[in-house]
Amino acid sequence: MSASWPPDVDMLDVIGDWLYSQRWFPGSVGDSVRLVANLDLSALSGPTDTHPDDVDVLEPVWISIIEVGETFIQVPLAYTDVKPDYGVVAQVRDAWIVDGAYSPAFLRAWLRKAHATGTLYPIDPTRADEVLDELLSHVEQSQVLTGEQSNTSVLFDCQYACVLKILRVLHAGDHPELEITTALAHAGWKHIAAPIAYLEERLSVPELSRSPVLLGIAGSLVRGARDGFDLFVDLASRDEDPAPLARELGAVTAGLHQHLAQALGTFDAPTPEALHTRLLVNLAASAAEVPQLRESVLIERLESVIDRIQHLDELPATIRIHGDYHLGQTLYGEGGWFILDFEGEPLRPLSERSKPDLALRDVAGMLRSFDYAAAKGSASSWWVNSARSAFIAGYTNDGGFGEVEDELIRALEIEKTAYEAVYEYRLRPDWISIPLSALDRLAH
Repeated sequence: MSASWPPDVDMLDVIGDWLYSQRWFPGSVGDSVRLVANLDLSALSGPTDTHPDDVDVLEPVWISIIEVGETFIQVPLAYTDVKPDYGVVAQVRDAWIVDGAYSPAFLRAWLRKAHATGTLYPIDPTRADEVLDELLSHVEQSQVLTGEQSNTSVLFDCQYACVLKILRVLHAGDHPELEITTALAHAGWKHIAAPIAYLEERLSVPELSRSPVLLGIAGSLVRGARDGFDLFVDLASRDEDPAPLARELGAVTAGLHQHLAQALGTFDAPTPEALHTRLLVNLAASAAEVPQLRESVLIERLESVIDRIQHLDELPATIRIHGDYHLGQTLYGEGGWFILDFEGEPLRPLSERSKPDLALRDVAGMLRSFDYAAAKGSASSWWVNSARSAFIAGYTNDGGFGEVEDELIRALEIEKTAYEAVYEYRLRPDWISIPLSALDRLAH
């Protein structure tokens, strides 16, 4: 017999302490937190052999939409009279409220909802029934992946092995993760986790109601994979030459940009004046927030480097880009390098993340990531220079960058590093010396 949610219990009061303890929760004590909607999926939660009229085996499962300041998050939940080993949020009466990512009942409901809305196996919808049956049969063996994530990921290891990413922060509009991975999969590019399923919903929340909201997306599992950042940190810790892997990653990155341009088009180049203004505005915004940057003598020197952009004659065309490109967004496994997580920089609005930009912005992001790997692995300057040079060689097919690209890369690295300073100041203050040291180098 399944538990029934007590009608007189304030759900937000019950989960409040748990919310504040979650890394993905964007609020802090004192922020306004308000429950604005619930999406009930209970009718889809039963075991695979459930008879339609057998409501006793259905567990209450739902998605709560919670407003935190000006941000909206989704919190998938389940209520069960069987205490699970993991994912318990709180005990209520004689049952437990559980994080939906850990609940087989919730995951069954999520998959069936995606199937009902035609978003299961979008690359080949004729196989949707087969994929649904396979994933449902492995729900009980699914695993929540741990680690530093702003979302929650659930692994299904089966014939259609995939990782379901439950998005925590919600945005209305076309989501770049779905748009880009679908376009690249249809183009036949093999270096991404092709979408297995996704779930969009129109929510009865005024700020989110203008278009469907992406709630989650499942990408195919990369077998035998190793996280790119961990891989390079390991090389750095042993001062082992990173050039072969960095060069290969550079070539794959060039392929990414070529396929993005082919699949989603090219767009007008920014004027040097417009790019110059953007870079200065972003640098000033970072300096205004980060005391160590605001109070340093670096800003004037960094502005001088950016000023060189004004004198460039012509900039490259723009394309859709990754937008938050670093080693942590890559996997190295069977088939070489794979690129993940096309959401863009999480501190930027969704509309801004979807705008075309210079492909070199992704290149600058990856060059910065080698610096982070070197810092964590305590590598020498030789190691960093080897990784950077090899990546650029792979990206340019040994042609190297010209004068315009060199100036752009340096200015875009400044923009990315200043963004990193804000991120570290807010979330990882122990790491802030990494971007500050890089800004000092870039200023000379």
